[in-house]
Amino acid sequence: MATQKAMQQSQYEPCSTIRFSCPVILELWINPLLVQFMQQYPKIHFDVWGINRYVDIIEENCDFAIRARSYPLPDQSMIMRKFCSAKLMLVSSPNLLVSRFLISLFCKIILAVATATAQNV
Repeated sequence: MATQKAMQQSQYEPCSTIRFSCPVILELWINPLLVQFMQQYPKIHFDVWGINRYVDIIEENCDFAIRARSYPLPDQSMIMRKFCSAKLMLVSSPNLLVSRFLISLFCKIILAVATATAQNV
């Protein structure tokens, strides 16, 4: 009887290690959610890779990847689903805002970094 009950419980209680990657900044936001999830499902464990680069989920043995992107995946055999939308915001100290030259330079740097990141993600 105890064996049968244990078998029934194991059939209904999910257990696994889930490996996924996400941008470093997102890892800070998602970790508290994972803790709550693991409290409800203690046999599920997460191996989270906070990394700011493209992860080949097949080659790197990853279950899924959360990516910040606005263009199609390079590998058309992969399935991409929209998780959420976010707006970018540029913030600065008041001292930096004093000079229009610095603002213009700062915006150009941010645009260059964002473009390079989008091409490499």
